[in-house]
Amino acid sequence: MRRILTLFFVVAALAAAVVAQDTDQIVDLSSRGARVNRGQNGRRLTLPSNARRPDIVSAFLASRHDGATVGSLVLDSENRTTRGPVHLKLHQRVAGLDVY
Repeated sequence: MRRILTLFFVVAALAAAVVAQDTDQIVDLSSRGARVNRGQNGRRLTLPSNARRPDIVSAFLASRHDGATVGSLVLDSENRTTRGPVHLKLHQRVAGLDVY
C-alpha cells in the first residue's frame, strides 16, 4: 500500500510539472522583442493636441498597457527633429529603481 501511495504522488507531481511547463512562455527580452509603434505611411499616431507631449504619450500607451505600467514611465528627454516631429525618450522606474 505504501508503495502504491508513493507511486501515486510521484505520478501526480510529474503530471503537475508537465502542466506547469506547458503554461510557461518564453519572453524575448532582447532588442528584437521591443515594441515599436509607427503611424501607417508616415501618419501620426495620435490626433493633434494642446496637451503636454508626455501626457499625449501616456494617453496613447494607456490604451495598450495597464495603468501601473504607464504610471511608472519617466521622461528622459524631448528631441525635435528638423522636419517637426518630436521624439520622446522615456524609461521605466519601479519602486525607485530604473528598469532595463
